[in-house]
Amino acid sequence: MKPTLPHLAPLALALALAQWAAVPAAQAQAAAASAPVAPFDTVRAEMAPLLEQAQKLMAEGKPADALPPLAQAQAMANRSAYENFLIDQLQGQAAARAGQDTLSLDAFDRALASGRFKPEDLLPVQRLQLQLAYRAKLWPRAVGYARAVLKLPALPDDTRLSTQQLLGQSLYLAGQHAEAATEVAAHLDALQAAGRKPGEEQIKLLASAQLQRKDEEGYAAALERLVQAYPSPAYWADLIARRAKAAATSPKLRLELLRLARATGAFADADALLEAADIAQQLGLPGEVRQVLKAGLDGNKFKPGADTTGAQHQLQRATAAAAKDSAGNPAQQTPGLSDQALFGLGHALALDGQPERGLPLMQQALQKGGLREPGVAQLQLGTAQAQAGRAEARATLLKVAAGDPAHALARLWLMHLR
Repeated sequence: MKPTLPHLAPLALALALAQWAAVPAAQAQAAAASAPVAPFDTVRAEMAPLLEQAQKLMAEGKPADALPPLAQAQAMANRSAYENFLIDQLQGQAAARAGQDTLSLDAFDRALASGRFKPEDLLPVQRLQLQLAYRAKLWPRAVGYARAVLKLPALPDDTRLSTQQLLGQSLYLAGQHAEAATEVAAHLDALQAAGRKPGEEQIKLLASAQLQRKDEEGYAAALERLVQAYPSPAYWADLIARRAKAAATSPKLRLELLRLARATGAFADADALLEAADIAQQLGLPGEVRQVLKAGLDGNKFKPGADTTGAQHQLQRATAAAAKDSAGNPAQQTPGLSDQALFGLGHALALDGQPERGLPLMQQALQKGGLREPGVAQLQLGTAQAQAGRAEARATLLKVAAGDPAHALARLWLMHLR
């Protein structure tokens, strides 16, 4: 990061020296000595050449050479507040350009403490301090400078956003992970409100801060930001694994989790495929068993031998069962069926590549209101619609109420559909 230097001191010094040029040196010294309050800010005659020399060396691109004459000026006794202000400004700029960041920060701290900067000059100086402290890896000082910048009135949006970013990063690097998580999240929210896409590394910083403070829910929320902005199988796998605990007690929700994993490419190893096939078989969904096992066999996911042979036999049984379900006439099958059975038949048909037959039966069962787990059924209908490419899937998933066991998975599916 290359700091941007403010151009303040040369103008102030030129004005001061111009005032002195209009007054003979002896007369000016006498006036300064006798007057209790100077009529204007001035620089004594013996100091002026040192400041001019430093300014000239800086203009020639020799900032390190400008520091000794400034040190000589600083060593003079009885310096006025204005002389200190000019010395500190020049020293701050020269040290920054010479790579002596701490010296520059200290000089600008003194200049700011004098209260002599014009309001419009505060922002460039304080932004420079933030950049220098960050470059020097002085994280606590960077945090302080960032907070000072954010307190300035009427900050441009770009400045506020970039300062928020450096504040969050500095807090993280200073080991203040809880505060870092708060500030980084606020920065990401501000970017979103401004219609800007956050950088992937910025969201990963939030995730890391949450991990450091052992906030599992905060980490999962950061992963949700990642899969929305930068979806990848690796991020989805991590997020799904974090949410798997909530679905562990319900075979139906566990199967929805495994469906999402396949849809996002999160994981499709042999164990996951066999687990999905086993649960689908238990739930009476032979069409899905067939799809899962066929994908695994076609992709050579199973180990040669017992795994492959077992998958082939299970596939044969599922294919026969799916054909039996498919051969029936829903108009003849549905009379007398309970709501649960009607929904199950529709689900089986929808997942066997017959959404035009199965989805209406699922919707009919839901509308009758007799299902034992309406939230889970709503999720199952929404994911079946999504797998069939139906536009109404999002609206269906949005109906899963907060607090329902299926709500977390419905949110994940909605993220995937976005």
